[in-house]
Amino acid sequence: MLTADELSQRRSDISSAADLAGGVATIERRLARLLEEPPRFPETKAMLSVDGGVCPDDATALTFDPWSPEDHRCPTCHQIWSGDRHHRAWARWQHLWLAERAGDLATLAVLTDHEAARARASEILCWYGHHYAEFPNVDNVLGPARVFFSTYLESIWLENLMAAGFLLAETGQLDQAANDAISAIADPAATIIGEYDERLSNRQTWNNAALLSIAVWFEDEELAHRCIEGTTGLIAHLLHGYMDLARTVCGTKARTTISLRSRDCYVALGGLDWPASTSSWSRTSPNQSTVYSSPAGKRHCRT
Repeated sequence: MLTADELSQRRSDISSAADLAGGVATIERRLARLLEEPPRFPETKAMLSVDGGVCPDDATALTFDPWSPEDHRCPTCHQIWSGDRHHRAWARWQHLWLAERAGDLATLAVLTDHEAARARASEILCWYGHHYAEFPNVDNVLGPARVFFSTYLESIWLENLMAAGFLLAETGQLDQAANDAISAIADPAATIIGEYDERLSNRQTWNNAALLSIAVWFEDEELAHRCIEGTTGLIAHLLHGYMDLARTVCGTKARTTISLRSRDCYVALGGLDWPASTSSWSRTSPNQSTVYSSPAGKRHCRT
């Protein structure tokens, strides 16, 4: 994550760059409704099913609307459908949407001192902090999870919430309630995610990233070491997945993009040198990959 000094520099850059200011304005416009009214929080666990979220008449995926938890429109026949299975399919996207918006809200807050954005981000964090333990770790498809039906989705969701927390903490805008909420989510999530090791699967990339964010939050050096240098940690993923990029074959362009983004994040967090040729690797010296206390009192892995 960015440090307080880096965020301050970014604020300065925005004030003197029209394109950056335009980007911030776009974020604010996208959050307009969320800044005016509270979001719809799904109080149910997401479920993956054959018919949930699909039009019964023409098998088209129903349109996701974060403001419509009960009524779901088919974009093909325009029928409105409802019911528990459709609602729980909606919950999958809504949980992800809320976590992503928490990150957007925190970004807007730290870059513009937008109090309403800070308050809404805190509201989302606190709601999940209060309710996370109530979601049952049952009816899963691929690994343990509370909010979702697979571990890697839980990891992606968690990373967004943690990012929001780190941004607010770094600038002194994370109140105690939100701080406690993040800890209430991260502590049990570490057990759920950590117990399901997907080895060298691309899903484990997301699990490692989530666990690493938890390690930084709690200043847990043992967990950080496992995520970075463990047998299925980020270094193992890099060595097995990218030693020879010419031989790397991903199923889809999207999967390639996701994996490459994860690679770049891992290189930064792990203190790795990404060589021009993938035939050799080197670690940066220990003092170039350290854990230090930030002004906000949290600790961050930095290179």
